[in-house]
Formats: sequence, C-alpha cells, structure tokens
Amino acid sequence: MHFDHTRNPLYNEANRGLRVTVIEHQAYHMFYRGNEAELGLKPCQNDYAIDMLNRESVAFMHKIGKLDQFDDELADAVLMWEQLLSR
Repeated sequence: MHFDHTRNPLYNEANRGLRVTVIEHQAYHMFYRGNEAELGLKPCQNDYAIDMLNRESVAFMHKIGKLDQFDDELADAVLMWEQLLSR
C-alpha cells in the first residue's frame, strides 16, 4: 500500500509504501475517511478504494474458510491503525 496517493515521481518507490494484508490496507483507508486529503485522495476515491478492498478482503476470508472472522479481523486492523497513527 502507498502512504500517500499524490502520484509524485517517487510514488512507487519501495520506501514510500508498506506491505500489509488486504484487510489492513482496507482499514488504513477507513482510518482516513473524512481526512482523505491527507492521503492525496478525494472522498469518492477513498470510498472506492475501501469498497474494492472490502471485496478482496471478503473473498480472501471466504477462500481460507474464515469469513465468520472477517468483522473481528477488520476491527483489529482498524484499531491497529488508530493506535499507530492517532495524533
């Protein structure tokens, strides 16, 4: 995932992102809901990312037979970002 989405020339440099699970990536975008400009996104772009990541997250949890744990996994990931990024 990218730390910001400003699409500057360094956008895809390894040090400008972090490897996380799809659920953690979804939670990251959820954390920034209402503050999308900090990511370089418009609210509609962030909502789109959340929706697409949610589809991927649900599909993954279904594939591994743990769809019943999805809500707990997402809540844990949101809490992780809140603890790491809250000001």
